[in-house]
Amino acid sequence: MSTNPAPVIPTSANPVPQDPPGVDSAEPTRVPWPAVAVYTVLACGLAWLVTIPLWLGDGLADPKFTWLVLLMMYTPTVAALIVTFFIVKPKYKARYLGLTPFKPVVRSIVLILVWPIVFGLLAVSAAFVASLFGWVDFGFNASALEEDAALAGMSAEALALLSIAMTPLIVVQATFAAFGEELGWRGFLVPALKPLGFWPMAIISGVIWGVWHAPIILLGYNFGRTDIFGVLLMIVFCFFVGVILNWSRLWCRNVWVAAVGHGALNATAPIGFLFVMNFDPAGGLTQTVVGAPGWIIMAAIIVVMAGLGLFGKRLPKPLVTVPAKHLSGGHPAPRGAGVSNPTAEPAVGTPEWAQGYVPHTRNAPDAPSTDRGGER
Repeated sequence: MSTNPAPVIPTSANPVPQDPPGVDSAEPTRVPWPAVAVYTVLACGLAWLVTIPLWLGDGLADPKFTWLVLLMMYTPTVAALIVTFFIVKPKYKARYLGLTPFKPVVRSIVLILVWPIVFGLLAVSAAFVASLFGWVDFGFNASALEEDAALAGMSAEALALLSIAMTPLIVVQATFAAFGEELGWRGFLVPALKPLGFWPMAIISGVIWGVWHAPIILLGYNFGRTDIFGVLLMIVFCFFVGVILNWSRLWCRNVWVAAVGHGALNATAPIGFLFVMNFDPAGGLTQTVVGAPGWIIMAAIIVVMAGLGLFGKRLPKPLVTVPAKHLSGGHPAPRGAGVSNPTAEPAVGTPEWAQGYVPHTRNAPDAPSTDRGGER
């Protein structure tokens, strides 16, 4: 017995929804839970494997820390490629992961250019919010740069201005590292969890992303905590920033914008330290953008975005599109445009989670959307 929903009968009062040219859907309508589980185990397991030398060595003070963390940041990419190619196996793998196409071009470029400004202001604003709660004294902390400025033969103020001017280059460098994470979190996990709706997807992906950081958080990274509480704090941060980056993935339909956003966050976060007069490296919870000050500001931004409908009806549909040469154009979609034929019974033995890759044909009656986040 077929489980496909009954077609919508078009009438003048109930016209058939029409997608604009070039946006036939090839995304899953059900969450591939086995793939999500394997991805999570692989990403987290590989992260622990890569950081073993830090645990056996000097932890955060280990001279290999930077390089090992860089390798750790690419474990989500390895996990995403494995599950995409060997478990999910969508027809358009690069499109599923958000690698292609880079469209909409203008929207993507604008957001890429805006990210450093947004996250730079977020870092400084976090320091200011922390001062409002009495957690820090707000002001330009020249002493934080005096040692480096002396080595460079310039004043601390000049070095600060130079650092800000070089932010675009630092963002580019940071993006190469951030891409290793983003191909996993926003490339694979967002389309995989998207059938749940935006908020369940944001919560689940935020928890997984936060737990993935455990190998370095438990060494005292970010919060100066070496217990489970530090991991819980990281989960909260990952949820808030994940909502914004997840939105960019859905809004621009590619992973590159999210990668630059993540890179901009990493590159500009230290700017906030320059405006904390009594900065304490162990005060991540109350003094930095990854702690409560950043959470407060991001929560306010998210509330405004939600009020504008940016997490629901205004999100473009679908996320994963069919290449133009394979569009139906008024004719039946080519066989294999998705994992399954929308009108055919699933093959015997096909697990339920794998039955959901259904191509959306523009000129055919549209079935009710499985996306709780808005309309088609």
